[in-house]
Amino acid sequence: MEYVGTVPIESPGVSHAVREVGDQRLLYVNGAKGLTIYDIDDPADPQRVGFLLLPHSQNEDIQVSEDGTRAIIAADGGLLVPIQATRGLHIVDTSDPSSPEVVAWLDDAAGGTNHTATCADDACEWIYGNRGAIYRVPADADGTEDIRTLNNSWFDLDERVTSSHALNRSVHLDPETGQPVTIMISDSEPRLIMDATDPANPVLLATSDPADHEGDGFLQHNNARPNAADWTPRSLDGGASRGPAAGLPITASPKANGVPGGTQHAAVLPTNDDPFGGHLRPGELVIGNSESNIVPQCDDQSGGLTTFSIADFDQGATMEPLHTFRPVNGTWLDGNPAANGLGCSGHWFDIRDGDTLIAASWYEHGVKVIEVLPDYSMQEVGFFQPVVGAAGAASWVVDDDGTEYIFSTDYERGLDIIRFHRDAPRATEAEMRTAAMAVTQANPIADVERLICELGGQG
Repeated sequence: MEYVGTVPIESPGVSHAVREVGDQRLLYVNGAKGLTIYDIDDPADPQRVGFLLLPHSQNEDIQVSEDGTRAIIAADGGLLVPIQATRGLHIVDTSDPSSPEVVAWLDDAAGGTNHTATCADDACEWIYGNRGAIYRVPADADGTEDIRTLNNSWFDLDERVTSSHALNRSVHLDPETGQPVTIMISDSEPRLIMDATDPANPVLLATSDPADHEGDGFLQHNNARPNAADWTPRSLDGGASRGPAAGLPITASPKANGVPGGTQHAAVLPTNDDPFGGHLRPGELVIGNSESNIVPQCDDQSGGLTTFSIADFDQGATMEPLHTFRPVNGTWLDGNPAANGLGCSGHWFDIRDGDTLIAASWYEHGVKVIEVLPDYSMQEVGFFQPVVGAAGAASWVVDDDGTEYIFSTDYERGLDIIRFHRDAPRATEAEMRTAAMAVTQANPIADVERLICELGGQG
């Protein structure tokens, strides 16, 4: 991991999204102050294109339409900040990146308050709120009256769901009709797998077992379904199912960073099409993150990453946890903080289709690169530890020449840019100390905070 630089004016950074728009690669950065759009054709040198002043709190995500013309920013007011912050559902026209503007806003009184809001279609005309609401916002929306809140809620699909942190959308083709099928997976307890092809009327396909989430952080935070576009149902070719229902052996998973994980199922099918080299088929792996915030020390319930099998989800099969990778405290030089402020916890992460590496921003743990192995366990293969910071969201960006970057929005630092060298040897302790001092210079109070953190980890 090579530190490239920091854009401090994005502090407090919250989240971001990347889109290819025409011949430009654009980065949409959401922070407590508003929305900034950057041209990142050269990822090492972002150029600001436009800015929207929009103080808001609390929000953790930004959604951007596939064509880059619309952004969705939700805020629930759950965090007190020293600014005049709005809350509610904000619809932002970003068709002109140099001049983004709010074209519609649904405030708290009108039912627009959400911690996160997820687009259920490419155009972001259908939106699922994390509190269960379903919104319809047409392309020509030009005011609050154009945001329609449906009478039904996706919470209605399972009475056990009373809250959710976020949702993830993926798309695959119906093997019979060739038409796109939209799948929404919620970060709730239990998690719901929904067919939202008709976004106004989602259909429940499968769920997780709530017992599998016990002792797993405070809440389920976010999830990803890599290689979803290549999914095909096992029922079409009589492929064997997995898990206890099929009478397959279950083995205890290895320890993750010294902390016991969940369970993992023995391989069932020989595979030559799973990018991870395991027994699942493309689109059958879900990676979920849990959160345990505002805890100073890590333990065996700290929120981390879990791999799930969703094989036969279309037939109603329960999600099966395979392995859990949890954060631990350490010495800073090993990438793990001695103590935590915002929490010993996983947070927003990114994984690309066809790849096995996760880029994850984990609060004071900084940015970690975590590899998914053929048995769907996980191991850390790289880290960026700025010592002072609280990393919130990470994503991969690949330059035209193949150089890999990770962008991380950080609540303290702003926007960090990191270059990832896939084949680099592990750094020596001397190299890590030198790198830590270089990164420290990006924040003038780093030495003070370093001392506070060191003292917090003693005794």
